[in-house]
Amino acid sequence: MDIPAKKSKLRKNMKELRKKLSADNPDAENTIVENLPDELISSKANLVAGYLPIGSELDPTLVTLKMVYDRRALCLPRLDPISNKLEFFAWNFGDEVETGPYSLIQPKGDSARVYPDFLFVPLLAFDRQGHRLGYGKGHYDQAISSLPTRPCLCGIGFSGQEVLTLPAEQHDQKLNWVITEKEAIFIQNK
Repeated sequence: MDIPAKKSKLRKNMKELRKKLSADNPDAENTIVENLPDELISSKANLVAGYLPIGSELDPTLVTLKMVYDRRALCLPRLDPISNKLEFFAWNFGDEVETGPYSLIQPKGDSARVYPDFLFVPLLAFDRQGHRLGYGKGHYDQAISSLPTRPCLCGIGFSGQEVLTLPAEQHDQKLNWVITEKEAIFIQNK
């Protein structure tokens, strides 16, 4: 079985698992904020990209608030329906949002395009080598590779989404951190 086929099979299983983990851990968003390491809070990142959760994605609102509190700007991803490219646009809590392609909750079209140096990213699965399994469209991988400088990437998920090894392709962007309801995992990328 080739890598895309392996990912597709795993994706289906992990979507179901994440639904169960979400139902079993209703307070996980409160716990993950406690696991956000001081190293990230004190990092030199100036512009943090969060996301607004869809379905059973773990809600990163509290960790995002902790990262941007008092000194950082915030942005969200926006998927252009014509080019099918994910880009990042300025946003603050309370600003208007709209539903975009794939049910992505995104800033309205009149926001300014920006280039984050820190990203919180949703995931279906992760491993300790920094691989992340997303929804299979490659939107985040393409968006990250098109940024002027590579940002710090922090996956947000349940500990039960960890797998021993994920199939990976050359274009996959590796995570630097994963924050779960149980721990913060630093990934030493070479």
